[in-house]
Amino acid sequence: MAREPEPDPVEWVRERWEEQGLPEAERFAAAASLMRAHAVAVQGFEAALRPHELTRTQYLVLVTLQLSPGGARRLSYLSRYLMVHQTTITQLVDQFEQRGLVTREPHPTDRRTTLAVLTRSGRALLKRATKDAAAAGFGLGPVDDTTVGELTGSLRAMRRATGDLT
Repeated sequence: MAREPEPDPVEWVRERWEEQGLPEAERFAAAASLMRAHAVAVQGFEAALRPHELTRTQYLVLVTLQLSPGGARRLSYLSRYLMVHQTTITQLVDQFEQRGLVTREPHPTDRRTTLAVLTRSGRALLKRATKDAAAAGFGLGPVDDTTVGELTGSLRAMRRATGDLT
């Protein structure tokens, strides 16, 4: 005998939420869905990065450097852009230096500033990791292209409404 599919946990909570007269059931369900989807996507994304000994945050730092002019960025920019505490960025750059993926260089015009610069080894690792992450759909694996496009648009609207975009 086939097992019955389990109910959607978010829908189950939303229904109970409404039954108890709690406020904003639809927003609560949307937030819960977003958090669950985030967890699933992160698991898939990090599974693809694991063989390269990279976390998602480490990968995003390396990507940001590669996409930046000269493969270099101020550490403070990395912190702001990736929404990661400055101390975490400093620790990641320390780890990258030990692995030969990044070097620290003085800013050419601002002596108070240090740049993180992607090395040739860092670019090579990033190329391999990106190939595997792309094969896993960056954690979105089996989601079809239409849904991915709709998701991107919906999240952009949410980010704009919450002040992440101006």
